Amino acid sequence: MADDVLDQLIHQHAEVSEWAHVLEQSTRAFVEAGGALDVDGAERFFRDNVHDHFLYEETRIFPAILSTKPDQAVCALIEQLRAEHIHLMEATGELFVDLAMAIAREASEAEWLGLADRTRGLVQVLLAHATLEDAQLIPYLTEHREAIQAYLASHAPLGEPVLMG
Repeated sequence: MADDVLDQLIHQHAEVSEWAHVLEQSTRAFVEAGGALDVDGAERFFRDNVHDHFLYEETRIFPAILSTKPDQAVCALIEQLRAEHIHLMEATGELFVDLAMAIAREASEAEWLGLADRTRGLVQVLLAHATLEDAQLIPYLTEHREAIQAYLASHAPLGEPVLMG
């Protein structure tokens, strides 16, 4: 099961990166060429993939890591990642609302440029988050594979956390 956990996280990170780039490109295309912006599709993908990925980490991965009695640096990493989950959920939710409102009211080019900049900034934060997990979380899971596997096999998922600040 630990291999599945690692594979799942790696696969999810690749999907998040793909989604982030598509959202950024779609927003830029909408601003530059009047292309179609599928806010509903992007929001649905975020909810079904990125949000679920965060919940998986919060309810399965982080408790499994904490069961290994990690040092203070790993505990601090988990706290940082949880704070980033909260920030990303809030910022993305606000961005989707603002994008939908901009479409509904036929926002000006200046407003669209601002939304494109916000989108680009959010994408950068999301990719940095995934990079941090790849660099520090995945190696920890790999190093503690047996303990993580034992925890996941013997513990049901925790309830869904509230990802609000």
